[in-house]
Amino acid sequence: MDMEEDSPSFIIQEQELQDEIVDIESPLYVGLSPDKVWDHNVAYDRRFCYNHGETEYLLGTADRWMSPRDFDIRDAEGALEAMLQKHKDNPSEFQPHSRRCQAECWGILFSHVHSVLDKRGDGDRHLFLVRWKACWTPESYIIDQDWIAASLEANKNPNCRRRPRVYFLAVQSTFQIIRGVK
Repeated sequence: MDMEEDSPSFIIQEQELQDEIVDIESPLYVGLSPDKVWDHNVAYDRRFCYNHGETEYLLGTADRWMSPRDFDIRDAEGALEAMLQKHKDNPSEFQPHSRRCQAECWGILFSHVHSVLDKRGDGDRHLFLVRWKACWTPESYIIDQDWIAASLEANKNPNCRRRPRVYFLAVQSTFQIIRGVK
């Protein structure tokens, strides 16, 4: 299945970060940001979270170079290596509306990793390019909400049939009224 070049999914998957020279000392490109605020760039869906008692948004974020030390799991480097090998052997398409590509609003950082795309290193220090799952994020955690409505509209789930069914029922009812059928 080919994606259109202008679609948000295509843009996320074809990021230029993979080919850039990475300054492994720069917090702009590597690891979590110093202020621990995620750089969300796309909104896919919304729901109400009963645990938080508020609306949550399914947000996507850019791929990011990460050190194994950023993850609080035993043998993080081995786990990242395994995910990289799995991606090389059988790359999985990122589909944010699929549950396997979503992370809940809780959980450890490693549970938010969708796949590992690349590895770079110098000496003992290695970095892995991580593709993140879309994450359910409470509304109160989002600093700037102005962009969310437009992004939700642009990234609707194409498999959602609510509108066509309503439209079909409206057309069917109109047709029955015209024909005099109750």
